[in-house]
This record gives sequence, C-alpha cells and structure tokens, in this order.
Amino acid sequence: MHCQIGKRPAPVSRVWTLAAVASLGCFANGWLFGFGESTSVLNVSVEEYILDEAEMQEALGILRGKDPKRILIGFETIKDRPKSQPVLIRGLHLRNQTVGQILQRLCSEDPRYAFEVMSDPRIVNVYLTSARSDPRNLLHVRVSRFDVDGYIRPQTLVVSIDRYAPELRDYLNEKRREHWARTGPPGAFPGSVLSGDAPAPKVSIHLRDLTIREILNAIVLYTSDHRDALGFSFPLSWKYEFIVDPAAPTGLGGQPKWDIF
Repeated sequence: MHCQIGKRPAPVSRVWTLAAVASLGCFANGWLFGFGESTSVLNVSVEEYILDEAEMQEALGILRGKDPKRILIGFETIKDRPKSQPVLIRGLHLRNQTVGQILQRLCSEDPRYAFEVMSDPRIVNVYLTSARSDPRNLLHVRVSRFDVDGYIRPQTLVVSIDRYAPELRDYLNEKRREHWARTGPPGAFPGSVLSGDAPAPKVSIHLRDLTIREILNAIVLYTSDHRDALGFSFPLSWKYEFIVDPAAPTGLGGQPKWDIF
C-alpha cells in the first residue's frame, strides 16, 4: 500500500490564519499587502451580503450564490455534534465588499476557520484549522496519477473521489479491512454515485502527484474552463465533511463525505 499522507509539501499557497492579528480571525499575509492577482476570487466584488444567522457552510453558500461563475470555493470541516455546539454567525449586512473582505469577516466571527488560495487564485479553500493540521485528514492523501478520460459527470468525480483516486481508494479499503478484522464485515457499505437522465459529458482530466484537496480544486477549475462544453450554467465548488462516529465501519473513527457545493 503506497498511500502518502502529508509527506510532501503542497505547491506554494497563500494562507489566511489568525497570525499576528488575532482579532481579525483570518489574516491575509499576501492579499492585504497587494499580492492578489486581478483574477483572484478574493478580488471579486459583492454589492451586498446579508446574513441573519448561519453556520459557516451556509454563510459560504450565500456568498457563492452572489456570483457562482466566479466565486469558487472548496470547504472542509468536521462534524462532531455530541462534543461541540455549532458556532452561528449573526447579523452581517455588508455592502460593496470583496470576497476576501467578506471571508475575513466570516472568519473573525468563527475563528475556527481560515482560508487560502493556491497557485491558481480563482478558487479559495476555507477550512477548519484543526482539521487541516491533522495528519489523518484524507485531503492530505497524495495521488501519483489521477486519470479520467470518458463520459462522466464532474459532479460524480467530486462525490465519489474515493473511487477514482487510487491511493485514496486503497487507503480506505485497508482501513475498512482492519476494522472488519476486529468487528466482522457489515452487510453493506454505503456509497454515492450521482446519476440522471441527461447524458454525461466527455471529460478528460490527467493529473500527477497531487493531494486529494488539489485534485478537487483542479476538478472545479476544469468545470470553470469547460463550462460551455459541459453544459453547466456555472462551475462546481466542493465540500468535504468528516462526520465523527467511533462506530463507523470505515475504521477511521467517522464517515468521510465529499459533495458539490
């Protein structure tokens, strides 16, 4: 088994963390100093952003809805309801702000989260800082070859990334086998595949030596670059949730879930 989790550094990114300005929640160590490209999602202008009360995921959904063709988001979180109460962001009414400014405000309201843009600044990743630093995070799994060439919905690649990324698939299968050796195999294991009446478009994606997070970002950018050919009104975004459950048959201490956003 050749799964690698976090052993090699990812491409250079710009990270927004608490850093030296704790009251801001998310500190832009590049963008605040003028390093943002004109194409950066952080520079997209939002005329009005109103939020009465919501958790981070819903708040980001509202933000994405302001300009779904240009506001591309990857979101990662952990759900552990018995141990943690939801953090609600309340009472925001912002006018003529950039996406970066709005994200900065959201992260100041819920400082568990930070955000970053990678080498292609058209997509921003918002993440729970405790999850990002966890070496067991499945998004850290590094994939040597990710090849898709055929008729398939890009949504399916996101939702079922564990079926198409060989190292991730092998790692999850190994953890399941270890769990089954201790507890006995379950009757069935849940999975997700999107289907529909419309024919799947032709998709050609070939990636090398990237993490699962980077592959998901690349799929989103593919749907942006090929939106018309795919028949999409707007590109995809992605989210990853790890739902804590010590009894889960995954052997991971919970259930991982990828979805479109």
